[in-house]
Amino acid sequence: MNWRTMFRGLFAWSTLGVIFLFVIYIQEGFSGFIPFMNLEALFIVMVGTSLMLWVSYPARDILRAVGTALSGASVPEDEAVRLRTILLDAADSAMAAGAAGTVLAMVLMLSSISDVSGI
Repeated sequence: MNWRTMFRGLFAWSTLGVIFLFVIYIQEGFSGFIPFMNLEALFIVMVGTSLMLWVSYPARDILRAVGTALSGASVPEDEAVRLRTILLDAADSAMAAGAAGTVLAMVLMLSSISDVSGI
């Protein structure tokens, strides 16, 4: 898969996302986004990702990987591979924490339903 194919796929999904957000805003206004906002789930994703990374790597290595990625600084090849591994593990941890956050959000959403017969 080349970068053009990946860019087209990313562009297509981003366009669908923007259209989805636009339709929600037109139909409901800003209050239409409230069901999608859950601070507890966001907290679980952010803290869970951080804790899973800190169990695997020292904090200074994590901060160096993020700093190098954001600044675009050049590093030796062997260190670049190590920093890339840290960032890939961060992405994997974020997916796992996101799944946990999704489950929590579903439990909170379903627990807030007062009249089950209306479903």
